[in-house]
Amino acid sequence: MRTCYIFIVSNIFFLLCTLPLYAQGKSRVYDVILGRRMIQRPIDILPKWSSMLNKVQKKRESLHDASRISTYTWGKIKQLWAQLSTKEKVEKVNALFNAFPYTEDILNYGLEDYWATPKEFLSHSGDCEDYAITKFYALKDLGIPEHDMRILVLIDTIRGIGHAVLLVHYDNEIYLLDNVSELILPAKLYTHYDPQFSVDRFGVYL
Repeated sequence: MRTCYIFIVSNIFFLLCTLPLYAQGKSRVYDVILGRRMIQRPIDILPKWSSMLNKVQKKRESLHDASRISTYTWGKIKQLWAQLSTKEKVEKVNALFNAFPYTEDILNYGLEDYWATPKEFLSHSGDCEDYAITKFYALKDLGIPEHDMRILVLIDTIRGIGHAVLLVHYDNEIYLLDNVSELILPAKLYTHYDPQFSVDRFGVYL
């Protein structure tokens, strides 16, 4: 994950020169993220993302009610959190999955970069984009519109590494969910994060 994002980003920017503009989907997350304007492209230009989406859709490899997380099943957690506000749901989901240990893809799958489904994350844990993917599906399951969420791939200019986080739009603000912190702050405050591209079920945004 950390070493291959430069490769991923360079290939996507190469495709920008050859792909036509993609018709805008229903995403309501801002087109301008952390000061960078992003234009929607087809999902299949990022095979790791499209492959993960296909696995979730075809094999239903999402968070099942019977999935055990700590001492509870996901079904029980949904029941307990059903009436919480969006803010509370976001905070609890971020804390819940941040408790999983960070594990590099090379250890889990023998690959430098692999985008895991939530089911795979629950079994093996994962790295930064795997946290973001699992939080995305968990919040969707809790009733947060998927149009209001987007996974953002970025460069952490302080640590000098590739990173991924989940953005959630609520209360007229975009908030950033990070696996390295339980603090949930407006994305605009993360000035050391340089956005590269973002993804949702409707497209890849460059």
